[in-house]
Amino acid sequence: MKSRLPIATYEQVAAALFSFGWIASIVVAAHRTAFFVHPSSATDTVRRVELFAFIVGWILLCAGPVFLAIRMLLVDDAQLKYLRLVALFYPASVLAIQFTLYFQNQRWYFNYLQENRWFIVTDVVVPIGLLLVDRVVRNSRITTASEESIVETELVLFN
Repeated sequence: MKSRLPIATYEQVAAALFSFGWIASIVVAAHRTAFFVHPSSATDTVRRVELFAFIVGWILLCAGPVFLAIRMLLVDDAQLKYLRLVALFYPASVLAIQFTLYFQNQRWYFNYLQENRWFIVTDVVVPIGLLLVDRVVRNSRITTASEESIVETELVLFN
């Protein structure tokens, strides 16, 4: 296990990544018609690109944290630098779709969050949770690096 994270935090990060990935996967599986869209059925190119990004985004949101956790447990935690991308790609694609629909129809379509509150999990809760995990990882690395430099400085001073 090659990690700069303390062992307890290391295990907690892996468990959190697995949990967020599975939670997102459960919501996607329960609402297949909302997530399995056909970009080719869109009339304009912008909408096709956005729907393709949407599909890539939810796949990344479901599989990304699990992949990062497995990679972290088997090899090292170097891939955690991509956690922000995994966390933000899907919500960014949803916002892009919302802005495009607003400019095309002059109205917002955020009411889907009120009609089916489970989408709050994939659109808000899981991304924020992944960003919090990312923050813990980054703060832990800063603390570990500063502790190592203090120890090295003390060794140099006392030798």
